[in-house]
Amino acid sequence: SEYECLTTALMLRAPAEKLVKSLNLKAFKLSEKQYKLAVDLSDILECLQAPTKLFLRRDGSRPLISEVIPAMEDLREQLETASKDIDLPDVCCVAAHAGWLVLDKYYNIVSECENLTIFLAVMCPDRKLKWFEERGRSATQLQRIRERVVTRFQETF
Repeated sequence: SEYECLTTALMLRAPAEKLVKSLNLKAFKLSEKQYKLAVDLSDILECLQAPTKLFLRRDGSRPLISEVIPAMEDLREQLETASKDIDLPDVCCVAAHAGWLVLDKYYNIVSECENLTIFLAVMCPDRKLKWFEERGRSATQLQRIRERVVTRFQETF
């Protein structure tokens, strides 16, 4: 993966610089600014590692929806935070924002399915209304989730 290549390159910076210098390969020498950008990019790519491992399991199994939605929530939060980080270079903020927008697009499609919200709010012990609140849902959104759960409960039981 790009993340693993980048982190390996950063770990091997000193030997790589010696090699570039000894073979007179000045065109391949990275500047300090480029190394800083590599570190920043590595930090942003790190937030993709957990969801990638969840979605691309080596054993071929598929994650449960109760695992997917929280992973999407966490990734969305990390990308949003990175996109607003004034200490990151603009190119990293723009990339994080683009990732956030793409994820938001898919998340909005998923969130239209009322049953997923109900499933997360009722069936998963650690996904109660407080969980949604901690992830930035507004009071209106929380009320809507609560109403959906109560309505579905009354219709079913």
